[in-house]
Amino acid sequence: MRIATRSPWLIMTATAAALAVLASLFPPQLKAQGTQGQNAVCPSQTGCSSPVGTNAFIDGSSVPQGHDICDTIYVILKASTYLPAVIDARGISGAANLTCTKGSPWNESGSYVNKPSVILLPAGTIITSVPWVLPANTKLIGVAKGNIQGNGNNYILETTIVAGFSSGAVVQFGDSHCPSSGCQGISVEHLTINGSGQTVNGIENDNCGLLCYVDHVTMYQVLGTGLMVSGTNATDSGPYSNITFDVGSSMDTMTQCAQIIGTSGTRGIHGITCIANPTATNGILLDASNNSIEDVRIIGFYNGIVVGSQAAAKSNVLLNIYGDTNTSIQQPINLIQIHSGTVSDLAIIAVANPATGTTTIQDLQGLTTLSDPYVGMYVLGESSSGGNSRFTTSTTMSANAATWMFGSGAPHPLTPCAMGSLYSDASGTATSGLYVCTPSGWQGVPTQ
Repeated sequence: MRIATRSPWLIMTATAAALAVLASLFPPQLKAQGTQGQNAVCPSQTGCSSPVGTNAFIDGSSVPQGHDICDTIYVILKASTYLPAVIDARGISGAANLTCTKGSPWNESGSYVNKPSVILLPAGTIITSVPWVLPANTKLIGVAKGNIQGNGNNYILETTIVAGFSSGAVVQFGDSHCPSSGCQGISVEHLTINGSGQTVNGIENDNCGLLCYVDHVTMYQVLGTGLMVSGTNATDSGPYSNITFDVGSSMDTMTQCAQIIGTSGTRGIHGITCIANPTATNGILLDASNNSIEDVRIIGFYNGIVVGSQAAAKSNVLLNIYGDTNTSIQQPINLIQIHSGTVSDLAIIAVANPATGTTTIQDLQGLTTLSDPYVGMYVLGESSSGGNSRFTTSTTMSANAATWMFGSGAPHPLTPCAMGSLYSDASGTATSGLYVCTPSGWQGVPTQ
């Protein structure tokens, strides 16, 4: 078989023709000009004959050597005139460059830079000597999720911020530089916070409301509170989603996975795993109203979610809560504990704590303990005449609370029942499929 060959001259001619076509599509005047290493933008809306460099997007690795990552970001922010700036620090590497000794990216020697920005952090371990206090409209984005692997060490493809101090919060949303009504627009995403086995908080928000959230963050060896949301200025903050809290081999019985207290309502916690080994006292403390906590996995805390132990907690929803185990770490003894005199209008839906000798719901206000391994619904209503209205699907509930039961066929009208209870006919043969307990016994609910 003969293989056809092409003349080098023909190939060069075809290549030149292709380049000429590309040149006609992208005129020479659109070539990047201005400061080397910066993106080019048009200086006006009327034309783009002379593009200029912009600091709207800044490569942090282009800053001269001698600056660690915190100092690099600080220098860029201080000099930046385009706001908000996007600072790409993902090209900074090396242990020395990732150890912050002069301060945080926003504060050096008491000189605070209060400018909005989007900061892209590199993969690797960043050690900070001081808390990171984020100004309004600051987005802190790491690399990857920050999963716990093996012995809790985070690998090269993940961003980890390590506390090189022993008190306070590793990351704090705003401070006194916020207006009296609080800051807005602060977020942290896709990274790990390592407390180094010290009594520090992971992320603390008592100054930021709207558009302030946390997503895909792991708290490791944080022996204070992993996520602390407190105060009226944190109202409307969240959601706080996809969070993992693991104390690793460190331990303090007062360690808490998360707490919401003193707000008028948040956008809730959605997706959180809380692990303590050995057992700590309380996993999540809910001491505020108008919140939702859902998709929760609790391992190794004596009490999983504690409602109303420190302040009034009204109109809250707990959904899909699971008491789990992990090798030798036990499940919570009380998956959900409701305190007396401070809680009302609480809806608990889809909870499970299947281990022997554990409680799914301990209601200290209603003097009720549910040991059912699975509870579809438990609702604690308003207070009246020294008690609270209650409704549950539990089959072990005491007779003074409304329940939702089922069976084959209609219930006998004179069978004792708690007022307001419901009964479903699972066979579908009775006149009515749903019955309600009235003063005169079970009565069918009309279908039309």
